[in-house]
This record gives sequence, structure tokens and C-alpha cells, in this order.
Amino acid sequence: MVKAGIECPICGNQGKLDTTMIPCTMECPKCGNDWRITWNEERPGQILITNLSTGTQYKGWIPAGQL
Repeated sequence: MVKAGIECPICGNQGKLDTTMIPCTMECPKCGNDWRITWNEERPGQILITNLSTGTQYKGWIPAGQL
């Protein structure tokens, strides 16, 4: 299991994500938004974070050394 830091694009809440679980869905414990987290197949190491309510997509990076 490899844990990596992840940040909610809405409220900035930081947590840890088990990268072996990607793709997955998760709820931010602070703001309650539901997110779909997937790998960006075009950019290795980049994750796509999609808000399940609005469909808005954000791009994020798993910090080097945490993969």
C-alpha cells in the first residue's frame, strides 16, 4: 500500500490516499463533496479529481517519491 497526500480542490482539506485504490470515489470529511479520483492516462503521475455533483474536473499531482 502506497499512501500519497491529496488535497480537496474546494476546501483545501488535506488527507492521505492509498494510490493502489485509484480509481476510486471518496467524500471529503470537511466539506462533504464527493469526488471521483482517476489516473490521467495522458500524464503519468497526474490524477484527475472530478466533482460528482457538478462534473467539474481538477488536475492534481501525486508528489514525487510518494508513488
